[in-house]
Amino acid sequence: MPFLSSDQPPRESVGASSPRRSGPRVPQLMLSLLVIGLFGLLAVWWQASSTQRTAVVALARDVEVGVPLTAADLTEIQINADIAPRTEAAIHIDLFVDAVPIASFDAGTLLTDQMVRSAAPLREGEALVGLEVDTVSAPSGIATGDRVQVLAGDGSGGIEEAVILADTAV
Repeated sequence: MPFLSSDQPPRESVGASSPRRSGPRVPQLMLSLLVIGLFGLLAVWWQASSTQRTAVVALARDVEVGVPLTAADLTEIQINADIAPRTEAAIHIDLFVDAVPIASFDAGTLLTDQMVRSAAPLREGEALVGLEVDTVSAPSGIATGDRVQVLAGDGSGGIEEAVILADTAV
């Protein structure tokens, strides 16, 4: 194997043509970008079409605790069926109209039946009044969902004069 020194130019092989240098090949570059973009769009389309979606009930706007929901408060949205197994299907949207949220919720919240309670319509002469009971005056052992009776007394503290106002859940 012969050694090349730095003062000798390298030999060109016989019959080899010198490479042609030209400017950037714009048509080939554009075609390559077009093909890459097309395959990217096809991948996105395939993923979107292969994912099963389901319609569920969500809040269209912020709601406050205790204020009955209206049809305008509710909306139907499409989500991936794998994410929300406990949400209500949109075909049950009418079950939430006039229901009362148990807490304040932001717009976009997916609704479940545990997030609302049904509102019993008030009869003539009835009113809905909230009672605040602190932890000191509340009987021990009462938890959310327990059934209680609300009594009205004559102020003397006698139980025999008390009237049951409500028999409901906390």
